[in-house]
Amino acid sequence: MTIHQPASELFELLDRVHLIVGGRTFYFGDRASLVSHMLTSGHPIPQYSNPADHVLKVMNTDFGASFEDVDNMIAAFEKSDLQQRLLKEIEEHSGRVDLELSTKEQRTNVFEQTWYLVKRSVLVGRRDISLYWVRVVMYMSIALLMGSTWYQVESNQQSVQDRFAAYFFGVAFLCFMAVCGIPAFLEERRVFIRERASGCYSLIAYVLSNFFVSTPFVFIIAFAYSAIAYPMMNLRPGADQFFHFLLYIFLALMVAEGLAVTISALIPFFIGALTIVAFFNGFFMIVQGFFVRVSNIPVWWLWGHYLSYQKYSFEALVKRGFGGFVFDTCDQCQCMFPSTQENMNLCRFTGEDVLSEYDYDEVNEDHWVGVLVGMIVFYRIMFYLVLKYRTPMPGM
Repeated sequence: MTIHQPASELFELLDRVHLIVGGRTFYFGDRASLVSHMLTSGHPIPQYSNPADHVLKVMNTDFGASFEDVDNMIAAFEKSDLQQRLLKEIEEHSGRVDLELSTKEQRTNVFEQTWYLVKRSVLVGRRDISLYWVRVVMYMSIALLMGSTWYQVESNQQSVQDRFAAYFFGVAFLCFMAVCGIPAFLEERRVFIRERASGCYSLIAYVLSNFFVSTPFVFIIAFAYSAIAYPMMNLRPGADQFFHFLLYIFLALMVAEGLAVTISALIPFFIGALTIVAFFNGFFMIVQGFFVRVSNIPVWWLWGHYLSYQKYSFEALVKRGFGGFVFDTCDQCQCMFPSTQENMNLCRFTGEDVLSEYDYDEVNEDHWVGVLVGMIVFYRIMFYLVLKYRTPMPGM
């Protein structure tokens, strides 16, 4: 342990003291013996004073000590009984220990490094509720807000747009709030840079641990939101429907989390990272196909539609939420959507009719899940590459 100018109470806790001047040993030995050593050296420690303050004043030329006095005291220590006892102790220990020198560096493997980093991050998360659990409370509050706003949405034709909006905001709003994780990552990044420069662990171990720690936390967020909002909004009943809803929300949040840490690693200051992450989430929100139908998106922005991770989660939710759903009887048998039920003399329409009208009938949920998983992997690879080329290498 290295301590500069410790208080007297802290100094009393030390067993041994090593004082260094210009790379040379001024004193090394028991703390209690320092008082007698200074006395025999001609610089007794005054009564009721802090020994550490006095010694630093005597040995530091910036405080008025002369170079000649310091050299003399170093020479006196080298000839003292303390130094001789120290050398003898070192020799005894060296004789008892069989040192097996190896030219190969001994390091833990990537899996062990990842495990230790995961345990440390979990421990830090348990001690500091602001890192994770405040965000969980925030997402639960969002779930209550949305659940009470879309409370018990009806199954008539007037509710079609309300259902679309519920799925849209469930993805867009939650993903947009991924910016809340930026401060925690930037704080952790400072520790990572220092430890990586010291060669404490490999880069891949840190990236893997970041993923393994964030994944269950993101799942907790997705589950907390879904468990509250889904039944309150009266979306399609059934455990199968609920867990698909949870899956699509979870995957979208995982992509948003990957995007946020990647940009934060690239732009490591809060305002800059917050601005860019918010811009990308806002851009993906605009071109995902809810505000403007895909067929009406200008060709110069159509590429953004297919790059928007929110598109795939939203469309999968819509496909799952409307597919197989039958709406109530239309008012005076005047349905807002072309109905496949008309041939059966039924004044109603199905969710498939709605999907066909809005060009979502070709959505493949399994394929969209694959795209989202691919985006999660892509952003984590980008996170690794950014850290690799934006942080100091070990030993630098």
